[in-house]
Amino acid sequence: ALMRAVAAVSHNRSVPLLLELQDEDSLRYASTLTSVECLIERPFGERLLGQAVLNPGVTEVYDELMTFTNDSSEFYLEAVPEALVGRRYREAQRHFLDDTGEARVLVGLDRSPPDAPYTDFLLHPGGDDVETRLTAEDRLIVMAYERPRLTVAERRAQWGGKALLR
Repeated sequence: ALMRAVAAVSHNRSVPLLLELQDEDSLRYASTLTSVECLIERPFGERLLGQAVLNPGVTEVYDELMTFTNDSSEFYLEAVPEALVGRRYREAQRHFLDDTGEARVLVGLDRSPPDAPYTDFLLHPGGDDVETRLTAEDRLIVMAYERPRLTVAERRAQWGGKALLR
């Protein structure tokens, strides 16, 4: 499977590709394929089974989240809007919840380094006592019906008529 993925990527890097590996040692060899999603089925399935035992019904939630249809929300990775850089994660969550123009939910951050994409995710980071601040290098993990429009205007500017959305 790894050799076929190498051949496919060398032929066309723009095609999304998911590679199922049998063991974690294979990840070392697959790490150079930055455009390929790698999944090791057994540990992934074991974690899902463990969650299902602890939280009955979680498999139905997972199935709904991962089903791609025309009438479902999907996950998107988007750059942090300039107006949210430096703000706390909780403030950004409240901003998206307050915006009634578009149904979007901020669910986490991707803080992966450029040389190792998709390796450092924070889902609902921190508690009330932790100050997780957004940086320009972060990417927001957003759940939305369609690709979100992440423009941010200050509430005062909107109410004062200085900023118009849509």
